Amino acid sequence: MSGYVTDTHALLWYLFTPEKLESTALSIFDGIGSDDPLVVPAVVVAEMAMVVERRRIGATVNELIEVIKSLRREGVCVFPPLTADDILASSSIVGIPDIFDRLIVYEAQKRDAVLITKDEAIISSALVSTTW
Repeated sequence: MSGYVTDTHALLWYLFTPEKLESTALSIFDGIGSDDPLVVPAVVVAEMAMVVERRRIGATVNELIEVIKSLRREGVCVFPPLTADDILASSSIVGIPDIFDRLIVYEAQKRDAVLITKDEAIISSALVSTTW
């Protein structure tokens, strides 16, 4: 295994409501650094923007933008692009019905990384190593 990929709510909660995280996930996020950056799939950023726009979390779009800029500047997160090849490859992950979740799982599989998630569909699929 090499590194960590984050699911949407895990990163959102860490950034804006860390009290919602279990201690394992919290300590992983706290330990992320530029020497072993956290992988944030493009679809996670898109979902975070949607959650913020719908006011499901106490943050504004501008606050989210600033946090993402800061994470990028500090080098503690990697934001890989979402490609057509990634989308097509993720379609083989039939055990997970949600396209966004499949793309996140695919990113973790591609990197042989642990996925930080609380999503029961992802965890029960056993398609990738998870932690929470």
